[in-house]
Amino acid sequence: MYSLAFHHLFRTSACMPRSRLLALLVVVLGAGLAPSRAYAQIEALPRPDSLETASFGVSVAIDDSIAVVGASGASVCGPDAGAVFVYERRPGPVVTSWTLEARLVPTPCRAEAFFGADIALSGSRLLVSASREDSVSLGDSENAAYIFERSADGAWTQTARLTGRSDRQEGLFAAGVALDGDRAAVSTSGNPDGEYSGSVYVYEYDSSTESWERTARLRGRHRLQSGILGGSVVLDGQHLAVAASTYFKREPGSVYVFRHDPAANRWHEDAHLKGINAFFIALDLHETTLLVGEDRAGDDGRTSGHGVVRHTDGDAHRGAPRHPGTRDRGLPDRRENRGVPRTPGDLLGPRPSWT
Repeated sequence: MYSLAFHHLFRTSACMPRSRLLALLVVVLGAGLAPSRAYAQIEALPRPDSLETASFGVSVAIDDSIAVVGASGASVCGPDAGAVFVYERRPGPVVTSWTLEARLVPTPCRAEAFFGADIALSGSRLLVSASREDSVSLGDSENAAYIFERSADGAWTQTARLTGRSDRQEGLFAAGVALDGDRAAVSTSGNPDGEYSGSVYVYEYDSSTESWERTARLRGRHRLQSGILGGSVVLDGQHLAVAASTYFKREPGSVYVFRHDPAANRWHEDAHLKGINAFFIALDLHETTLLVGEDRAGDDGRTSGHGVVRHTDGDAHRGAPRHPGTRDRGLPDRRENRGVPRTPGDLLGPRPSWT
């Protein structure tokens, strides 16, 4: 069992790279109004001082005129309960300003939930993690990811609470979150000591029932051989990527890339990218382009770090036929997605390469 100090470090692992971007977020807000391409600081987002906002800026997200900042250590209903602050851009006669519009807390609110450790924003929908450090051997039913939606009048309302399975060894639920339209991804942490790996749960929004359904549980086929799957997760369109770090072993980890086949409504492991030299692997994904941060990588033995852009040919994904009975609904392990290897019966076309 690893220390409480590492718990505190790990529960924000998925958002730590984003926290470093808070300064960048401040710099670029409203920069589109400038006549040149140069970025300039327009204004700093006002820090709420009406309550203790410990860890304000631990996670950030922006989409069009909405910016969101997490404060996982905010003492709202108790110590380290956490909160999320929503800002909106308001055009003015001279400059555009960003104003604090909402402070969001989950229902139920509880102490040491660390709500806001990771956040994802897609349009007017927000996904927020709440993952505490205890009960890591088995899933903690209190750990969850919360969905909030903005109504036409500007009010934010909690519309869903996503949970995993409490009977599995897969680490902290909601270690990382990702959101793209009607699809959400929530990762578990795994065990950094290498005892077991984590998972990624995929949820889909069903407009007919106005509810979120857990549709898949993704795990890497390589398990612990090149990193502990879990933590940072990104999602865009039909692709999902999740980090797999070796943590204290100081050996290169990896990134798993999964692709959703719309015809069969099933996820497949597209690639396993090895040799990723980072403790916390930073990821971002846009369509078929993946950006991977390696903070321990460097030339001549130096740990200066670098970022690597990888791309895949989307044409290799076309023409997949539909197969009955392949929809994953979180059934027992024998029915779950585990990065299912391709067989001749899958007829999914050539396995794409990420270069």
